[in-house]
Amino acid sequence: MAISKGEWKARERPDDYDWSIFSEWDKGKGYAPIGLVFGCLPRSETGANANMIVTAVNACQEVNPDNPMAVAESIKDVYEELKEAKLQIEYLHDKFKVTGTGNTVLARIDNTLAKAERRE
Repeated sequence: MAISKGEWKARERPDDYDWSIFSEWDKGKGYAPIGLVFGCLPRSETGANANMIVTAVNACQEVNPDNPMAVAESIKDVYEELKEAKLQIEYLHDKFKVTGTGNTVLARIDNTLAKAERRE
């Protein structure tokens, strides 16, 4: 599946409640419109939806520029596996000699999970 590979951006359209989504079509040469999020919801929700799409696409492209869809399709699995890995590391951490590396890994995993689980 081919998608626009450049960075995506969202901008509010000044004349209505819609938001446009743009993709950088050639590094440094500009952006082309590729989508529209219709403003049939409250303005703040429409903007949040447009920005969520853009943020998700840009993150997926950063992880795997050749196949960002693979990242999108695996996010739930990666999240669940990370939670399981944390439990395994905590278990091993309790059973064996405590190491600075184990503490650091657990702290990074905790921060990553907290970021993903953040509530607004």
